Amino acid sequence: MNHSSVANSVQAHVRDHNSIRNTPLGSLPYILGEHNSLYNQGRPGLSNTFGAALWGVDMNLYSASQNITRSHMHMGQFCQALLWPVPSQCGQVLLILQS
Repeated sequence: MNHSSVANSVQAHVRDHNSIRNTPLGSLPYILGEHNSLYNQGRPGLSNTFGAALWGVDMNLYSASQNITRSHMHMGQFCQALLWPVPSQCGQVLLILQS
């Protein structure tokens, strides 16, 4: 997990997007679908570390710099791909909403 691998990963998506730029699909918002630092729901001790959180910041900021409109990070209450713990109360997940 370093900036070079982030840039290479994002650039692969950018190349794919550029290949359809002059088609009707090229005018759609550029959204990077579900992703995380490691496939298959991450790994404890890797996906839930400070380094993975820095990777997430780098990945999303670099994606934004490449005109990717939205980026959907894979997260869930009971999976290993959490960058931070999801708070819960009485067994119910508290939703964190972006304003």
